[in-house]
Amino acid sequence: MKKLLAGSRLFLIALSIVSCTSKTDQEAKAPQEQVQNIVSAHTHGIVSRESAVRIQFYDRMTDSAQVNKPLEHSPITIKPKVKGTTVWRDSRTLEFRP
Repeated sequence: MKKLLAGSRLFLIALSIVSCTSKTDQEAKAPQEQVQNIVSAHTHGIVSRESAVRIQFYDRMTDSAQVNKPLEHSPITIKPKVKGTTVWRDSRTLEFRP
């Protein structure tokens, strides 16, 4: 679970840095490279409020007992805010379901 929180926070921080700042390419590249070592794929682009958002990790982040169980505290932040549930789709894929 600690890996999940660290990986998810790192991913969200990197997305914020890349999309919200005007740093040089070299400065913005460092966090992005760290995310690439943890996250193998993710939903990107314009996403409907009704569509699921997924983050797939290279390594297992949870055990099978947690799959499809709503997380009490979601590590995913969506702006503008959308009500929904965050679950593990499988041991490597975190999914926000509106």
